[in-house]
Amino acid sequence: ATRKANPNARIILIVGNHEFRWRKWLYAKKIQDPIYAEAQKIANVEEVTLTRLLHLKDLDIQLVDLNPDIAKFTDNYIKIGNLYIGHWDRVNKHAAYTAKNLLADKGVNCLQAHTHRIGTHVKTTLGGILEAHEIGCLCSLDPHYTCRQDWAHGFAAVEGNKNFTHFTVHLIHIRDYEFRYGKKTFKG
Repeated sequence: ATRKANPNARIILIVGNHEFRWRKWLYAKKIQDPIYAEAQKIANVEEVTLTRLLHLKDLDIQLVDLNPDIAKFTDNYIKIGNLYIGHWDRVNKHAAYTAKNLLADKGVNCLQAHTHRIGTHVKTTLGGILEAHEIGCLCSLDPHYTCRQDWAHGFAAVEGNKNFTHFTVHLIHIRDYEFRYGKKTFKG
């Protein structure tokens, strides 16, 4: 759906902790379960991977993966101009606290997807203004595997100059499957 809605956009999937856990589970199955080998034969693939499962090559979506040999999830991000976009291994209790602490730890402008919350922290330093954002999530807010969480549906739209040395982050909060961006209302 993302590619269809944005046929000419550069789309990047940054592997986060959920994909990391999926890969770890799949690797355990590969070693222990003969069904994995049978599934490979049926699907006619050498290996079941996130790229194959999500048809990323067919959809022209770039994957920013982690080292396959790591045992624990770690920070994963890309840098576009003066903005670091990623999935860091940090969560604090309240919205925007993670953004604040990432900015303090990393000292860079960043977008964080990991917390499933929406929040912003801005800091003025001798070197200029830095900002960090938690961009929300698009998953269920009440999954079966956890108690009610302090999560919010949302995403970020980012506009910038050609080199992204200057940019504006628009945090979009989705309430009851509806949001406004620009002068339009979008409903799900």
